[in-house]
Amino acid sequence: MPLAVEALRGRHVAITGATGFLGRRLAAALVSVDAHVIGFGRQPQPDVQGMRYERWDIVSGPLPGSPHKVDAVAHCAGMVTDWGSTAEFFRCHVEGTRNVLASFPDCPIVHVSTASVYDAFAPKRMVREDAAPASRFLNAYAESKAAAEAIVRERDAHIILRPHAIYGPGDRVLLPRLLDALVVGHLIAVGDGRNMISLTHVDNLVDALMLALAASITGSARGVFNIADARPLRLDEVLNAVLTATGHRPRIHYLPRSAAWFIGTVLETLWQALGRRKAPRLTRYRVAQVADEYTLDCGKAAAVLGYAPTRNLSDYLAAAYGWSAPVAARRTSSTA
Repeated sequence: MPLAVEALRGRHVAITGATGFLGRRLAAALVSVDAHVIGFGRQPQPDVQGMRYERWDIVSGPLPGSPHKVDAVAHCAGMVTDWGSTAEFFRCHVEGTRNVLASFPDCPIVHVSTASVYDAFAPKRMVREDAAPASRFLNAYAESKAAAEAIVRERDAHIILRPHAIYGPGDRVLLPRLLDALVVGHLIAVGDGRNMISLTHVDNLVDALMLALAASITGSARGVFNIADARPLRLDEVLNAVLTATGHRPRIHYLPRSAAWFIGTVLETLWQALGRRKAPRLTRYRVAQVADEYTLDCGKAAAVLGYAPTRNLSDYLAAAYGWSAPVAARRTSSTA
């Protein structure tokens, strides 16, 4: 990534969501290449040496005062959950994104979206960025992220990144949710475990953001890019590896997809009627994310941005838990 490093050195970059899982790691990476980083977030200042920090909740309105002069913005802020009220999701992802654009009116924006904007009811085998846009969504998270993308596209200088299933150091969502499904030492999973899924190591996503920021600043790229690890993995291999690495016996019981979909529908209806703020353990969205093939074609990011992911799940499990057995990666044809 030498060209990106040179393009970012000495540049002024703003990061929203700078206190979050992704934003903190991006800030540290930018500081390490001598970029001038200003971070924004709702929480107290994170421990990132060399970053200037201001507290700002993007849903409160544009930044007060004169617009900040920066060379590019990395918009990482968002609701890190798939359960909540439609109003909350749209306030954060849609109104919040409008406020970010208004606060930085004259510079490129790199927006972190999600692969959940693809049609949950359509096949997702090595799906590409030009897949037909979704007209139906399983929850307000995906719908509001798609709406935010439309707003970002109104700015000529934009790059939108679509990762799937982000994990890595500091993850408080993906792996914790998986382990939360353990019942008396047994994991209740959905489907049959044979489906392939793309995962995204957080530091691969940070690399993609650095490349995208550099491309935005130099004007060499714009548009939408899928971001994931180099190879998809089979679900049962992922589950077995995570359970073994975290000290659990890999005792997995699969619930048929059709049954899980029905249970998820019932639980969603009940939870919504009761006004529960915490998500049920099973929803249709989670069934679709886990039980279906969900793989991304990242060829466009490789060709245009120079994206070449080097981390994988085996690396993470080795670093975090000292587990050294490899998680086999499977090749999936992009023309399948």
